[in-house]
Amino acid sequence: MTPDLRLLLVTTLRPDAPFDLNRLRAALRGGVTLVQGRGKGFATGELIERYRELMTVCDEYTVPFLVNDRPDIALVLNAAGAHVGPDDLSPSAARRVLGDRWLGVSARGNSRLRESAEAQATYVGIGALRATPSKPDAEAIGLARIAELIRVSSVPAVVIGGVTPEDLPSLRAAGAVGVAIASGIFDASDPEAAARAYRDGWG
Repeated sequence: MTPDLRLLLVTTLRPDAPFDLNRLRAALRGGVTLVQGRGKGFATGELIERYRELMTVCDEYTVPFLVNDRPDIALVLNAAGAHVGPDDLSPSAARRVLGDRWLGVSARGNSRLRESAEAQATYVGIGALRATPSKPDAEAIGLARIAELIRVSSVPAVVIGGVTPEDLPSLRAAGAVGVAIASGIFDASDPEAAARAYRDGWG
């Protein structure tokens, strides 16, 4: 099965803050098509339990779940797959762990795109489009560079980093197959309406 990449929601878990599962449910009602769990600072056992809670909610809406950074945890949870960044396992190593599960790879350069293609990645996440509070260390590379990377990528591309609904026509024209959103949905007063704005804007 090929994932629906139009609207990937990145959920950020923190040990010092509770996560509101009802806000996740609202976003799913708004049309999120894929959820990625991102958790930092947890012991592995606790992280697995927190992700299990997210997966239970995703299952209510029949939306697949990806694990950030940890392909091994994706196997433990029987998740749909995993997403790896530049400081995680290489794409080829992640593919060996995941088998035929979905593999997402963060890519912001041509060499990383080649590695993703060689590992038969399911998609690449390209960005950041602009600065974003959910990942303040991510360098913004802008639309022109993103469009250039999408053109040379043989792997479907999702754009991440400060994306707004108003950006969607330009991103579609550049060849993106979807967007990955964190604060644009979770920081909204109404996550369901925010998700719907992205989903409706994408079509």
